[in-house]
Amino acid sequence: MVIPEEVKVEVVDKGKELEKADAYVVERAIEEGWIKVVKTELIDVPIKLHPGGKSGSIACEEAWSEGSPSR
Repeated sequence: MVIPEEVKVEVVDKGKELEKADAYVVERAIEEGWIKVVKTELIDVPIKLHPGGKSGSIACEEAWSEGSPSR
């Protein structure tokens, strides 16, 4: 498995600061070679965000029904 350096920082480095057990599991997988960390170039990907205003579950249901081809 290959992950970007930014993911390693977020999961392992910050996870260890927050004492998250998974951070140590991922760190060990990196040390054992199961996960490779690669330096990547950041790209800007525009993400359409819901403007808010409604409760989270209602907004999620509306977003799902609008974006789902089966509905």
